[in-house]
Amino acid sequence: MVSRLVTVLWCYGACNTLASQESCNNIKENTDEHSSNCLQELPNISSLQSWAEKIQNQHKFIHKNEPNIVYESEENIRCRPSAPQTCSWGDCSASPGTGNMTLDDRSVMGGHWEEGVLEGYGNVTYEDQSVLKGHFHHGCLHGLITLQEEDGALLVGWYHLGQLANGPIWLLYPSGEGALYAYLEDSPGLSRLSRAVLTGDNVAWVYPDFRTGLVGQFVAGTMLSARVAEIVEIGEENGIPTLKTTQINDKVNRFVFDPSTDTHISSTPLVRDPYEEKMLLVQTSRIPGAGVGVFTIQPVKKNSIIGYFNGIHRHRGEIFKDGDKSAYLVEGTHRNEMLDIPEEYQSWQKYQSSAGHLINHGQEGNADYTECWHPRFGRILCVQALADLPADTELLVKYDVAVDGEGLKMALKTALHFGHAVSGKSKDQFAHDVRPYLKLVSDIVKTVKMGDLIKF
Repeated sequence: MVSRLVTVLWCYGACNTLASQESCNNIKENTDEHSSNCLQELPNISSLQSWAEKIQNQHKFIHKNEPNIVYESEENIRCRPSAPQTCSWGDCSASPGTGNMTLDDRSVMGGHWEEGVLEGYGNVTYEDQSVLKGHFHHGCLHGLITLQEEDGALLVGWYHLGQLANGPIWLLYPSGEGALYAYLEDSPGLSRLSRAVLTGDNVAWVYPDFRTGLVGQFVAGTMLSARVAEIVEIGEENGIPTLKTTQINDKVNRFVFDPSTDTHISSTPLVRDPYEEKMLLVQTSRIPGAGVGVFTIQPVKKNSIIGYFNGIHRHRGEIFKDGDKSAYLVEGTHRNEMLDIPEEYQSWQKYQSSAGHLINHGQEGNADYTECWHPRFGRILCVQALADLPADTELLVKYDVAVDGEGLKMALKTALHFGHAVSGKSKDQFAHDVRPYLKLVSDIVKTVKMGDLIKF
């Protein structure tokens, strides 16, 4: 029965994004226990991943097809924009007319207008630059609604005549790092979809494999306390996936939001991330003299998120000021930010919460770091596969800046020779000013083996 539910789910996703209304109706009518026009061979998880990808792509485009939605019979139902409002573009009063209406809260409603209300597909751009898209009936949001937040995360829910309805809610993250899921059984009837609905004792963080999760207490999408869980069943409601999970018998590890800072890396440094533990193994590298390396445990697909680089967050300027010698520096997610592993946690025996910092350099890298969100670590870097990789493949990242002793010395001499002319200072004064930076580079060269690379 579960496989049929997932097949129907995939059909509905295809109808909402790809097919015409007529062909969708044919698909739905012909879907039963024994026959379907959809791809029944798709496994459960692939169907869920396919839906997530399709719904994100769907949000990017303007829809023209009418969805198969049942409306209320009362014609007096209207959801009129708040006053005052201004038609800032086009014609918002004609029947029909096309235009944008700016409301008193600075949000902008756009689409086709009839008698002063939106009809059909439309969008709302809020002051915080989040964008809602969906179908309007007499000005009321009705049907599947998507709201893309400023950071690119996409909220998905179902509306009934202008109010958020009971049912599944998803928050899909833009880099493929995972999603948040909740089922509303007592909807607050909100007129605007927000992360506030991802609150309760049974909210789930779903990892990129759509099999592994962290289920527990969340407030507005922030994890307060959760345990490892497995997704055991996938269903569908109004074209939106529903999940059934079961918690793994782990009485020890309870996960909380524990973001790294400029001085704090983790309260539980020896507790592995459950998803990364399934995907990556730390063992002796196959590169002579490299120490440990990071290997895939199972085959992975190109562009998949397979691990994490969690570190303390440091400012690039402070690193030069402090004369840091760390060989684990990597560019962070914000301007002038760098992630680092403190000296006391650089050994795998001391820190196992994430393994991304132990990936060795390779001229032909098969992995890279990308900005992402993690429910435990916060805004960090994810490890992303650059190609399809079989199991037992050592991950390699191609670093950007080579530490070459002789070449570096020549570059420094050249900089000293011409630097004073550019700065307008004497050679002695210029050398005095840059001496701390030269010492830093000298210490790095001594600390890091020749041929190693540091990604700045």
